Amino acid sequence: MASRLSNYVLENATNPGTGPFILNGAPDNRRSFASAFPNGGQVFYFADDGTQSEWGVASLTVGAPNTLSRTKIIGNTAETTGPLDFSATVQVYNEIPAEYLLVLNDDGSVSLGNSTLATAADIKALNDRLVWSSPTGGDIKVNEVVISKDTGTLAALLADGTWRYLVNSDPYTAGDVGIKQLVSSKDSKSLAALDRNGNWHHTVESNPAADSQDVGINEVLYSGTNGTMAFLDWDGTWRYVLGSTSAGNGDLNALQLIVSGSTKAPAVLDLGGTWHYLLTQAMVTAQQGETGFLRLPIGNNQFILFQWGGFSGTATLTSDSGVYESDVIRVTWPQAFSQIWRAFPAVTSDVATRGQQEQATLTAQDTTGGSFFLACRTKNAAMTGGFFAIGLA
Repeated sequence: MASRLSNYVLENATNPGTGPFILNGAPDNRRSFASAFPNGGQVFYFADDGTQSEWGVASLTVGAPNTLSRTKIIGNTAETTGPLDFSATVQVYNEIPAEYLLVLNDDGSVSLGNSTLATAADIKALNDRLVWSSPTGGDIKVNEVVISKDTGTLAALLADGTWRYLVNSDPYTAGDVGIKQLVSSKDSKSLAALDRNGNWHHTVESNPAADSQDVGINEVLYSGTNGTMAFLDWDGTWRYVLGSTSAGNGDLNALQLIVSGSTKAPAVLDLGGTWHYLLTQAMVTAQQGETGFLRLPIGNNQFILFQWGGFSGTATLTSDSGVYESDVIRVTWPQAFSQIWRAFPAVTSDVATRGQQEQATLTAQDTTGGSFFLACRTKNAAMTGGFFAIGLA
């Protein structure tokens, strides 16, 4: 694991002795180790109590409290590589030791500590060997090689001022093939990828089978004319995914096609700004039985709601006309309406007397339920009724 560096990291530790540094927090305008590095991270450290100093690599443990455990002591002011015994308050800060600094010397060589990594002649020879080959020869010298901050891939700056990006992808899922190289094809002018198996994959420019009637694609763009995706085929004809350049017979130009997050149905936005929802079987929901409902979509995330059910009561109350009525019966709809249009009551029982008159009446309705009563000319008759209600879900 590489040792880490960050800016303005400094904390105090009290009487650590030769053991781990128990971190007391950062003073003003400084940062703590826990805010700069992850738990378990290896970090460079310097420890100084004003009379002696030690430097090396430590392991950070984030907890209560945070601690730095000395992993590797590179040196100290006692000229040893053993831990110093700090018996007072010590400042612990993050900085790179000189032993880890890469230095460019006056003679053009590069050294690390007391070791020369490359002489000036080595560096010149390496630079001369860095070229970008082309099939026709005429190699171009590379001035600089970097890791691109935009793409995260290796990039080479050529002597003519152009950048060339190298790729070596590592696929995450089984069956995927890593990409070895990306180029701009000189034949089709489209982006092409060379995979690790040696096969070329062209980003655009499709090449249909010779015996098919398919047409190859040369270019894909977003049309600034009608605001939709467009393809240029090999015959030079533009193909628009949505949004024709002209519409006849009263047709409306389509601007956008989506799957609605609310209804889960396909929806088309026309150029006039109106959404048109395509109905799907999945949008129709129902609960069947003696009590139930049916929801039918009508677009714009609206549904017509049909509901039915039953109720019962005993005709005990007497009116002047000799009709016995039940108390008011409250019915709760199987599903609440957002807007109710109408509810219809009906008698479903038959009191056995010739010429008997039976009826059910709706007295009130709202989005959550309705109020009904039952009536007939027989006292204490047990009756049943039913309802049908329609509105918007």
